[in-house]
Amino acid sequence: MKDHKKQVNIHQEHEKHNTEAHSEKKEEKQQSQQELQELKIKELTSLLQRLQADFDNFRKHADKTSKESVFRGNIAVITQLLPIIDTFELALQNVQNKDEFEKGMSLLYFQFIDILKSFGLRPIDTINIPFDPYKHEALLQEENNNLPENTVLVILQKGYALNEIIIRYAKVKVSMHNKKKEDQADNGTTADKTND
Repeated sequence: MKDHKKQVNIHQEHEKHNTEAHSEKKEEKQQSQQELQELKIKELTSLLQRLQADFDNFRKHADKTSKESVFRGNIAVITQLLPIIDTFELALQNVQNKDEFEKGMSLLYFQFIDILKSFGLRPIDTINIPFDPYKHEALLQEENNNLPENTVLVILQKGYALNEIIIRYAKVKVSMHNKKKEDQADNGTTADKTND
């Protein structure tokens, strides 16, 4: 029986030793997996930081490029406007001479319009056309039975389009028909026909 107990004890110790060894291997494996996860986290964190830095650099570069483009555009516009300053100065020198002053103002106006046209600006100033709510803002109506209703009669303030985009609507006066006169005219025509 002692031998049997010895064998059982040996067997238990062997199982205990195997269990401990298995536990140690399991702990080592868990520790190894944890180290791999930590390493992966460090790699991903480093990648994220690099990407964030790259994005910040890209954003700064894009902002700088945008500001430079606006600056170059401003230079182009101002350079084209400088002759207008010259014409203003010339006109102001001739304030006493009314004819020369008027010529200067006229020249100034046309120079300015030409520069704006070179940028794609065009006026909306046509009369005797149908009212278009995409181009016009009707401020007044005037009785006019000679033209179709809602015909643009007068441009009160020019509108402008920049490369086909309306940047200011033309303020206009449009025609309206007098319904009473039309009805009377229609009744008079009908009465004339019945009298015949």
